[in-house]
Amino acid sequence: MRQCVINGADVHPGANFVKHKSGGKRFLKYADQVSKDACAAELQIGDIVERHLRDEDVVLFNRQPSLHKLSIMAHYVKY
Repeated sequence: MRQCVINGADVHPGANFVKHKSGGKRFLKYADQVSKDACAAELQIGDIVERHLRDEDVVLFNRQPSLHKLSIMAHYVKY
C-alpha cells in the first residue's frame, strides 16, 4: 500500500485517496512527492487506501433494469 501511495494518482498501480482512521482524507492527485512520501510513512493499521484496480480484484455489477440483490454479479478484474 505504501508503494501505491507513493505512485499517486497518475502512475499505475497507484492510489487516489488515503482516509486516516483519525478522520482526515488526503487526495493524492495534487500532492507533491514529499507529501506522498510522508503520507506513505504515516500509514497505520485501520487507514483506508483507495487504490487503482489490479488483476484478480473482485468487482460487483448489477444487471439493469433490476435493482434486486439477486441480480448482482461478481466478476474478477482482468487488466
